[in-house]
Amino acid sequence: MSAETKVKYLWDCAKVLESENHTKKLLKSYFMTNCRKLAKANIYLPKDKFSQNTMCPRCSSKWSETNYKMFLKPQQIAYSTKAKKQIEKLNEAKTSIEKRRALTRKQRKRAKWLQKRVLSSVVIECELCQHKTSIKLEKPGKTENDSENKDNIELEEIAKPNYSSWVNPSKT
Repeated sequence: MSAETKVKYLWDCAKVLESENHTKKLLKSYFMTNCRKLAKANIYLPKDKFSQNTMCPRCSSKWSETNYKMFLKPQQIAYSTKAKKQIEKLNEAKTSIEKRRALTRKQRKRAKWLQKRVLSSVVIECELCQHKTSIKLEKPGKTENDSENKDNIELEEIAKPNYSSWVNPSKT
């Protein structure tokens, strides 16, 4: 039996099981974990079904089917341009050895420290295996169109007086 057919078989077994009680949840988790282990080496798995955003990375139980606790971990320090540059240098250093040597040990440590504390994150604790998964929340960047539209709306509101709030002198 090839690895692909084993993965497909395990996936189908996990799909058929419904998460009604604890035993079925554990069995489904077992099938999904084995499916991921077999597929890790040579088979591509879709990220939308197997990412840490959809399932626990340790026991492979889906967040939508199991109980979990969720905590918001707020951003600890401001995301300044200096911090951005240090994190970008660290990410570039991961690609080649020459760029890695350009950063000192202290710079690498500082960039890793900043990387952990610059973004807010959601910590999800799986109640099946008690594993805590941290998912970073990146803020969407501002676009030029949004800021221009907002400015135009504010100017129009300021320029037009609100006549409905005035009292009509002819009726009094």
